[in-house]
Amino acid sequence: HMHTTASDGTVNVERRVGLAAERDLDAVAITDHDVIADALTERTERRDGVELIAGVEIRADLFDTKVEILGHFVDPTHEGLLATLERAREFRRQRNAELVANLAEATGLDLSYEDLTTPVDGNLGRPHLADVLIEAGVVDSVGGAFDEYLAEEGEAFVPMERLPVTEVVETIHAAGGTATLAHPGRIRASDDTVAEM
Repeated sequence: HMHTTASDGTVNVERRVGLAAERDLDAVAITDHDVIADALTERTERRDGVELIAGVEIRADLFDTKVEILGHFVDPTHEGLLATLERAREFRRQRNAELVANLAEATGLDLSYEDLTTPVDGNLGRPHLADVLIEAGVVDSVGGAFDEYLAEEGEAFVPMERLPVTEVVETIHAAGGTATLAHPGRIRASDDTVAEM
């Protein structure tokens, strides 16, 4: 699965398809965080000889543990899915506004959520904030930004509210998609919790 500038990726859908065609890939799934890229209008279509699969990646809560659920082959116009994604984006906006305020306090930088969201193509996220910290000379690297400020143990960290996993899966299914667990190796949970999942 791939991200685009609709969320935290570096290129748009058209460029992703172009890169896939250059590499002779048969298919790619565009699964941006909490949003379906505007360029995706069908559940699946062919562009430049590549099957383009409409999808999404949604943060969810399972046993008080953050998981990310991938939806593939979703209907990009499904009203229930679009409403759920708007709720998830609002959680992200609220968290990011608090995170920016915390960063300003922790670093002494003059930061405003509104100013930081203006130049961002897609959703403002922690990678964008890491870049701001690097440009200001507060840290030397993205890893340093996360370690010191943005990760769970960081000085400015703010947890994000998450949708219940059952709601996310049911919504993906209602939109005609398939739901799978993203990044299972990165789930931070006890062995007992993982066994229950």
